[in-house]
Amino acid sequence: MIRKFAFKNFAGFKEWSELDFTFDGNVPADIKQGRNISTLMLLKGANGSGKTNALKAFTFLFSLLNERIATRQHSDKIELPVDTFFNSVEPVCFYLELEVNESIYQYELVLNKAGIVSEVLWYEVAGQQTLCIKRDGESVTNEVEGEQELCKLKLHLDKPITVLITSYNLDSSLNHLEVFQAAIQSFHSNLKYDGMRYSTQVSLERISEISKIYLEKPEILKMVMSVLQQADAGIADIQILEDKTADGKAIYLPVFHHANQREKYALFYWKESQGVQNLFLDLFDYVKALHHGGLLIVDEFDTHIHADILPILVDLFIQQTTNPQHAQLLVTAHNTEIIDTTKRYRTAIVEKEDNECFLYRLDEIPTLRNDRSLIPSYRQGKIGGVPKRVLEQRQRNDEVIREQ
Repeated sequence: MIRKFAFKNFAGFKEWSELDFTFDGNVPADIKQGRNISTLMLLKGANGSGKTNALKAFTFLFSLLNERIATRQHSDKIELPVDTFFNSVEPVCFYLELEVNESIYQYELVLNKAGIVSEVLWYEVAGQQTLCIKRDGESVTNEVEGEQELCKLKLHLDKPITVLITSYNLDSSLNHLEVFQAAIQSFHSNLKYDGMRYSTQVSLERISEISKIYLEKPEILKMVMSVLQQADAGIADIQILEDKTADGKAIYLPVFHHANQREKYALFYWKESQGVQNLFLDLFDYVKALHHGGLLIVDEFDTHIHADILPILVDLFIQQTTNPQHAQLLVTAHNTEIIDTTKRYRTAIVEKEDNECFLYRLDEIPTLRNDRSLIPSYRQGKIGGVPKRVLEQRQRNDEVIREQ
């Protein structure tokens, strides 16, 4: 699980910005749900405040560590596709703190467009911190027990230390590096590292692929159907049918069964409402994360989803019973009512001043209380995250009402 994530000089963020998922002793037990790390974090803010750029920081780091970044090549030099604050030549810095099997991993990365400058991975067990591996430029600079040959290797400047596990035939295993690498592989986002969304066009292949998994994993389909039935009470059941294409290839399609007191009828996917179609596909990522653990990042997760369904999705990750693998959900949303579900310990505000972005968790504001709604304070601009012109217009409207 992610404990802390911080970054500097990335996109609109000039100084260090940290998103802390940990709960301290001041967090009520009903919020913790038996955990010391939050399984949910909501980013709220005005349009253009930097919410998506904060998610891009996560996506860039995890994409780099999982070797999913396409490096640009200029003659004999590489170029990492990283955006700095107003094209600053200063390096970009990342800090990631993970908890895996009661061990804490602390990872530090410094890079620029020309490549990785330095990396350090520490691990902590029972309060004892130990250096796992350190890298400066192309070289590993610390002697790792059983891996003396590491210092002789020449690393590519666009490849992280995790590449040592998959690309080099080492005499023995770097156990803690392997554990760290396995933890960062369980990551999914609806953003690419450069911020471009995946195609929103729904293909028959995608419908078939997800439907097949639902057929093979009835426990996943059961959870999906539970949410869909709360969105559309008329859905009595979902059946996955197997068919063949003209060339003999297997294809899987969902059929939604509806019923009232007098009759039953079935609708194929394309005959269902757009909302049900979206949920049927989108819920796959949520339920997959719940079953396997890891981190799911969703930008604007309230798009095409009714406001009353958002708390249901959020609650799936909050409750121990539906999230035994401690999967984490990081989302942005424009919907305001959802903050009374996430509450101040699971909500961070992203702001922008003089075109510089920064963020803070709401429990850093001491005047907020757990037994009161956050919505009035948010709408009045008392906790940030609301466009200034909107606030100014509201004030003018209030003045007009008072004058009348």
